[in-house]
Amino acid sequence: MKFLVAVLALTGAAIAAPAAGGELKFFKNVEACGCQNAKGERQIGDQCNFFGQYRTKVEPSKFANLCYPLSEQHLREPMSKLITDEVCSKLYFPGGTGSYPKAVCETVRLCTFKGTYQLCDSNEPAKPPLGN
Repeated sequence: MKFLVAVLALTGAAIAAPAAGGELKFFKNVEACGCQNAKGERQIGDQCNFFGQYRTKVEPSKFANLCYPLSEQHLREPMSKLITDEVCSKLYFPGGTGSYPKAVCETVRLCTFKGTYQLCDSNEPAKPPLGN
């Protein structure tokens, strides 16, 4: 009898537990911004950390070198208000200060994953925000 109770208890715990790897769940469309040079190349490096806790995708993708929010508190102010032409022209990147002087932003799909945000994927562009 004790064995049956133990099996039933473990079965209930297994059902209630989240999947081992977790899964991405779409949250909302947001702005992701970075700095661009005259050739159209973007750069942001570790500069996202200076704007608070933001992240960037660094692997080659449509969204590489753009900062996006890491948590709920960072959704209060759009990235386009933090990363501007003025800010980009003062940042140091390879090639010297001001070598990537133009702020550029794109709409990205933000997903929740284990209590933080990350891009839903790197290959599919977001749809324009519809009031989020």
